[in-house]
Amino acid sequence: MRLELHGSGVDVTIVYPGVVATGIRIHGYGPDGRPAGKSGLKEDRAMSVEECARQIIQAIHARSANWS
Repeated sequence: MRLELHGSGVDVTIVYPGVVATGIRIHGYGPDGRPAGKSGLKEDRAMSVEECARQIIQAIHARSANWS
């Protein structure tokens, strides 16, 4: 997609941060539509929301700088 859109003014950045400490796996809903209540993932080393946002913003700025 990035190559197809090159020169169009649209940049493409893919973000897959892994486990982020949002609480969504505890407060969200399971496939049955009921509150999950717990996470099935090991979250003791999860990235903070703030760190995730910082890295995403850094990637956005780095990408636009690379195409300029």
